[in-house]
Amino acid sequence: MVQPVKFANRTVEIAKFRQFFQSRDPTKRAIIFRASKSSGISEFLKHLAASQEKSGIAIYFDMAAGGVSQLADALKDKRDERLLCRLGFFFQAPPLISFLSKLVTLSTATQTFASRFGVTTLVGIGEGILLTPFPSTSTARICKMALTWPRPDVLFFLDNAQKKTAEIVQLAQACAADDHYRHVRFVLAVTDETEGNLAEAGFRQRLPFGPEAIDEQALQPIDAQFVAAICAANGLALDTADFDRYAALAGNDMWMLLSHLTVRGTSARPVALGPVSEFLVRLLVVAEQPLRLADMRLLALYSEQIVCTPDAFDKAIADLQAQRIIQRHATEDGEALILLVSDSALPVRAIKGAEVANLAVARDLYDFFAEAERAGSARHSDAALAQLLYRLAHDLDPAALPARAQTLVRIAMAQGSMADAERYIAHAQRKHGAANLHDFFVQISLFVSLQDYARAKEILEKIPRVEFSRYRILRILDAVALNRIRSHADANVAIDRLLAEHGSAEERVLLVSYKIAGLLHEEEWAAASAVLSEWRPQLSKAANYPYLLRTAAAVPMLHPQADLAAAEQMLLEALRGFRAARDAFGEATTVCNLGVTRAYAGDFAAAERDFHVAYRSLAVLGTQHIQESGTNLGTALLCLGEYARARLHMNKLLPMMEMNYPRAITEANLAMLHLYDGQTQQALDQVRALIIAADAVKVLDCARHVRFAGALIEYCAGYPVRATALLDEIDTIGGDSPYLNRLRTRFSAGPLEAAEALALYRTDWMQYWSQNPLQMLPASTLTAQSMFHHVAEHA
Repeated sequence: MVQPVKFANRTVEIAKFRQFFQSRDPTKRAIIFRASKSSGISEFLKHLAASQEKSGIAIYFDMAAGGVSQLADALKDKRDERLLCRLGFFFQAPPLISFLSKLVTLSTATQTFASRFGVTTLVGIGEGILLTPFPSTSTARICKMALTWPRPDVLFFLDNAQKKTAEIVQLAQACAADDHYRHVRFVLAVTDETEGNLAEAGFRQRLPFGPEAIDEQALQPIDAQFVAAICAANGLALDTADFDRYAALAGNDMWMLLSHLTVRGTSARPVALGPVSEFLVRLLVVAEQPLRLADMRLLALYSEQIVCTPDAFDKAIADLQAQRIIQRHATEDGEALILLVSDSALPVRAIKGAEVANLAVARDLYDFFAEAERAGSARHSDAALAQLLYRLAHDLDPAALPARAQTLVRIAMAQGSMADAERYIAHAQRKHGAANLHDFFVQISLFVSLQDYARAKEILEKIPRVEFSRYRILRILDAVALNRIRSHADANVAIDRLLAEHGSAEERVLLVSYKIAGLLHEEEWAAASAVLSEWRPQLSKAANYPYLLRTAAAVPMLHPQADLAAAEQMLLEALRGFRAARDAFGEATTVCNLGVTRAYAGDFAAAERDFHVAYRSLAVLGTQHIQESGTNLGTALLCLGEYARARLHMNKLLPMMEMNYPRAITEANLAMLHLYDGQTQQALDQVRALIIAADAVKVLDCARHVRFAGALIEYCAGYPVRATALLDEIDTIGGDSPYLNRLRTRFSAGPLEAAEALALYRTDWMQYWSQNPLQMLPASTLTAQSMFHHVAEHA
């Protein structure tokens, strides 16, 4: 084992970097270095970052050891080191923001400045807030710090870039969205050994910069010239003939080269890690994620694997930092977070291969953090513990995997966006070894909860049918996925088969709820009513019976019964059950549905209050849950004539939504507001694209809704033939004849003004909450199944 040495100059690669950086070409946003994992690319990036310290802010960060959140911390630390940047933070003080805002409003000179440099820059001086939404809080922090005055060049040297592809792409998209981020550029290292991560070509294609904005350079293999440079840097005299021999011995592995050169007396002497240092590195290797310094200290003190004193611990941490094996970053609560700098260095590679010793350390980690979870430790977040314990449980506690899998999905659903939820699950998956049934279960459950049923179905189809048939929960989720991709006939067959097997009452509540929801989507009103009448008495004692009431209240509420009083009584009964069980999710979604009944009764003021309560409550539980209540809130504001509030709310909500029925309503509402504001062409473009996209949702009412809006917009824009054709299509779909007759009569009377069109727009389409099967099943239903005690591995 050797200590890393000062990196030798790679002439070709450094020339390429200088061409990228020093040309000052504003179109160049990123340079990608391709390399094998052990070729010294990490040291090379650190070398480049150090060389740029005086010309701007240069940050080296290994994406295999952390994410954008830690990168934001690193940027803040770098800015805090600069006097001008600290002065810039002073200019963000609230009183000064107010003063500058008045200057921006009153000063002609400021208006000239704004026209030259852009509104975003002025906003950045005062608040550091972009006009466009950020995909994550960490991205927002980085962009704010990069934008606020002063704006030095910011270079992110990101190692193992493909390990966190989604995060880097989101950050790059935020920087690509505004010309005022052209001083932020990226130097990315992508290794050939992707270990299941995105390949280099796919990674490059996902970056939001065009081909002209990205340079590329393959890291040249270790050759005689490189060996000569290493020797010169370390004062080692070798014959010229030896350079080729050592290059061959290295096998394009810089760490192996350094190991061989130690025999010849290089200054990079072998450094054997002491027992404490080795234990600390082993903790990070086994955890596969950063650890808090305080946790590592306690583990080292209490573990039976080593004898450790506080002084020995502090010395080991200092030694590992000096050898550039670990890094420490400050966390928001004042603690230090320890990250493994690279897994390519020989000391780390040797530890990773010691499976028996690693298993003992894994047991220490699992016992320690399982106790922290049980005790409800204030220092540890549930989200961080869930990822670590799920990974370790594969080898140490397989019986606990079902419960830990469900916890992962629950926490993922509370993330700030769908992308954040997917990333959270990806971080929790084991980086090495074959995926097992529980890994598949986590992915399927996440996609079902995110309402991405097509992807859930894809994973379900990959599981061998013999194994699939043995696990009832997988068959339940398969039936749900079929139901939500509108394969209602196949879904009903699967649901009926599962109901005939006499599973738990809680499972039957879920299955009956989805069968009713599918029949309502198909507008088979009588069949839905019959299913409810058959099963409601049988399931009244189930623990999750309120969820059946919440979903099935749509049966009396919707056409043709329209018995709003009966629907409200069912929802109030469900609400009492949820409050007694302290189920905040069930309570909030039921309040949303109560708002729907009040909207259909014409009391939009009461409906708006319900939707507001549901929206705020569900937002706390994660943005994945807010689509129905958020859509209804925007529609209620529109119906109440609060157009400015409705427009602002829906514009904020829309980026969080996938193409589904709620999004279709929100887009149709916004198109009508564009028409009302005189933006006729924008309204036309939006609604025409929306009609095509909404048909893929495969909900009859959704298809009617967007065509209804489209007919009004087309007629006001001077296209009466197109408008009439859309009404004919609604007629073909069926339903809503009173509204259609009203429009046909009005169209025959002559031109239509936008204000009247908005008054004619049918705004009583509301979104009814009936989703998320994992919330509907008690934990015991998912975790007490004996079938889950068997871990079936699949490649």
